[in-house]
Amino acid sequence: MILFLTEISALKSFSVDFPVSREPRPEDNVELSLLRQCLENAMASELSPHERDVLRLRLGLDDGQSRSVREVVEVCGGGIRAADVRSAERRAFKKLRAPSSLEAHHLSDYMHMAGLDGMEFNMYEKRR
Repeated sequence: MILFLTEISALKSFSVDFPVSREPRPEDNVELSLLRQCLENAMASELSPHERDVLRLRLGLDDGQSRSVREVVEVCGGGIRAADVRSAERRAFKKLRAPSSLEAHHLSDYMHMAGLDGMEFNMYEKRR
């Protein structure tokens, strides 16, 4: 099984890459479920409620439908600005990418399986 991160979906969504010709195996589903649990635990302990809400909406973690910054603002009733959404998202990713967070919540195990290391995340931060 190959796990990969897409950058805007970065920790936003871990995906399992299944060959087109076969159905996911039960162990693939278990692995994905464990990964989701690790991510949920990390978000619960590392992020503020506002940051969690923004990531859930942006990444579609609850309903599978990712939303644009503008859509997040609309869902929040216009009570926040687009810059606030972007800022909360940036803070959340920074917290989740911190080495202590990755290790504490076993997310580094998945990153290693995906062939990603801290260097790639640092490069992403510099591009923003």
